Amino acid sequence: MKPWEAVIHVFKNSFNFSGRARRSEYCWFMLFITALFILLMYLTDQADTRKMRDFYDALFLIYLAVFALPFLSVFVRRLHDVGLPGWRASRAAKFFFFFILFFEDSQPGKNKYGPNPKANEKPNTYYGSRL
Repeated sequence: MKPWEAVIHVFKNSFNFSGRARRSEYCWFMLFITALFILLMYLTDQADTRKMRDFYDALFLIYLAVFALPFLSVFVRRLHDVGLPGWRASRAAKFFFFFILFFEDSQPGKNKYGPNPKANEKPNTYYGSRL
């Protein structure tokens, strides 16, 4: 999945808390929102007047409002992809568990949250043919 396709897919599924999200979809979206966050923080830090800082603070609030729901939906769908229920997203105390979990590969085949989103792809045989 290409980076921009992943971000667009997350936004299209902002209200979809069922189904599954691929690892690449989650990682590209997280990279995108992290880069925007760093940019906003840099701009706020470089602002030389109080009005400019207030402007960037307002942009940051808009950023939070725009990305909160898509983040939560892709987070829950990523949990579904590795076979865990979405209510576990409320357990923020286990952040490191979730951080490692999101690098785990999808469960093969269909699970109770839906079909594997990677099922449509052709397997990567490039490395296997060269060894």
